[in-house]
Amino acid sequence: MKALKIVCALGLSAWIFSACTKEFSFEDPIGSQGQGPIIGDNCVISKIVEFDTISKTGLNAINYEFSASTGRLNNFVEFDSIGQNVVLNAFFTYNADTLHIDANQYFIADGSGRVVKFHGLNDAYDQLSPTLDFEYSYDNAGRIVKRTVIDPTIFSTPFMKSTYSYSGNNMTGIVTVFMDNAGNSAPFRNTTIGYQFDRVPRNFMNILPDCDELTPYLAALSMGQKALNPVNKIDIVTFNPLTGTPVDSTSTLFTRYSYSRDGYVLGMDMSGDDIKALPFAQGRNNFEYFCR
Repeated sequence: MKALKIVCALGLSAWIFSACTKEFSFEDPIGSQGQGPIIGDNCVISKIVEFDTISKTGLNAINYEFSASTGRLNNFVEFDSIGQNVVLNAFFTYNADTLHIDANQYFIADGSGRVVKFHGLNDAYDQLSPTLDFEYSYDNAGRIVKRTVIDPTIFSTPFMKSTYSYSGNNMTGIVTVFMDNAGNSAPFRNTTIGYQFDRVPRNFMNILPDCDELTPYLAALSMGQKALNPVNKIDIVTFNPLTGTPVDSTSTLFTRYSYSRDGYVLGMDMSGDDIKALPFAQGRNNFEYFCR
């Protein structure tokens, strides 16, 4: 297998890419439709900022740092600007196809650089959450089609499975079920994803609202082919697995996308319900890029 790779402008992109030359930082021109700056070629997200549109300041930020000499992701840090404290950080090391977060957590990539396994905390923000094995499968088009979750301390078979459905290159549905040792399943969560079809962003990021384990890392991972269009709505229905009846539903909107002149997403608003798996906050979210 090849070394684990970071996403780039080519859909199935490299964890390791040639050294970047410039990091672009700017205030988001809210509501702009391609009137912002020119970002460049082969650029990846380097920062996600929760932005206060009144004070024009960042409230919370996730920063991804890349090596100027190798282009590898070296570390990331999530910083609370209000409390002036580090929420979470990690320094990465590499060994062939494996990217280590620490002594107990790691990602494994396939030959195309897509993550096929994550061994780590179920919740990166809770050090007491269980350490589980998450496995991801892709189709011939490079799209993620299945996610399974295994508790290695109990069974060697999955206790949870998500399957993904598509319309063209846009992921439109996720069905998540609980599973027992005999392979029987019970409903847990159904997710429906809608899109804004008038834009085709350049190399934005995978949107995986069921992958709570990936929240702080998601923007820097290659999880297969990305959606062609920007997401505008995510609806989630949660079920009682014993009865199969709905017990909760959420709806989240993504609006006011703004773009650089060369098609990169500079910002968007998220409203409605929070989605734990996505590294976005209610209100304005701005994006900065690092280009090779």
